Amino acid sequence: ARFGPTAIRSAARRMRPDRAHTLAWGADPYAQGAHVLDCGDVPASPFDNALALHQMEVAYSTLLARGVANTSAPGAAALAELSKDGRAHPRVVSLGGDHTIVLPALRALHAVYGPLAVIHFDAHLDTWASAPNVPPQGRITHGTFFYIANEEGLMRNASIHAGIRTKLQV
Repeated sequence: ARFGPTAIRSAARRMRPDRAHTLAWGADPYAQGAHVLDCGDVPASPFDNALALHQMEVAYSTLLARGVANTSAPGAAALAELSKDGRAHPRVVSLGGDHTIVLPALRALHAVYGPLAVIHFDAHLDTWASAPNVPPQGRITHGTFFYIANEEGLMRNASIHAGIRTKLQV
């Protein structure tokens, strides 16, 4: 997980407006008005999980509070209609990192849009309940974040998992 962001940036260095045509899409995403900005890594404490989760939520909230450069871009009006404040907010894509980054992202997105439906691509459900008698900051792990998100009311019951290869917990 810690090498993911660097590997993604390394591969993306070849992408630029004059070389971005993709045969799969039959189009150039830059020509479609897409504007992608790498906001860098979120500084997160490696020593305190609760602090790290807070730092990530603040980072996502800060990004979502920024203005949208092109409010006439495809989908901007629809997103504005979905937001609680009626404004268009940036679309945030997170790549790389530990699975736990999903929880602070969901918290920040919930503050803007309310309960969310999630499409989760993974080999594991990540919906496990925390072990009993665990202190509050120890409840959130790379396998419990969806359980916690459900407890906090961040998600709607319209989410799906794809690629699961583990047993279901009953």
